[in-house]
Amino acid sequence: MVLRNHNARVHSTTGFAPAAVRFGCSDSLSDKPSRYVSQAEMLQSIKLNIHQAKIKQLQRESHKHRETKSLVIGNRFWFRNPDRKKSALEPINLGPYTLISQDEGKVIIEDVRGKQRVCHISEIYPFRGDE
Repeated sequence: MVLRNHNARVHSTTGFAPAAVRFGCSDSLSDKPSRYVSQAEMLQSIKLNIHQAKIKQLQRESHKHRETKSLVIGNRFWFRNPDRKKSALEPINLGPYTLISQDEGKVIIEDVRGKQRVCHISEIYPFRGDE
C-alpha cells in the first residue's frame, strides 16, 4: 500500500483505494471529493497499472538472465563463506575458485585441490588477484 494525500490509503498496483475498486465509486479519503470516477475509468486505469507492472517485472527478469549468461568458464571467483559467524577470525570469502560450468543460476566451481562445489550465482564474486 502506498500513502497519498496525507491519510488516504491507495493500493500501489491499482492506484485506487480498496473501497473504490470494490464499489466502483470515488472514495472521499483517496480522491478529490469533487471528482467522480466511473467504474469503467477505474478498470481501465487498473488494467494499465497492472500491464505496466508486468512489463517492469519482465525487464527485471531479462536483466537477471543477461547477468547470468555473462560469466566466462575458466575465470576465477571468490565464494562467500556460508559458515561465517560474525567473527573477525573467519574469512568472509573462500577461494579463489575456478568456474567449471554454469546452468542458469547454478554454477560449479573448483578449488586448487580439485574439490568441486555447486552454488548459486549470487554467492560468487570476481577474483581480481590483488585482494
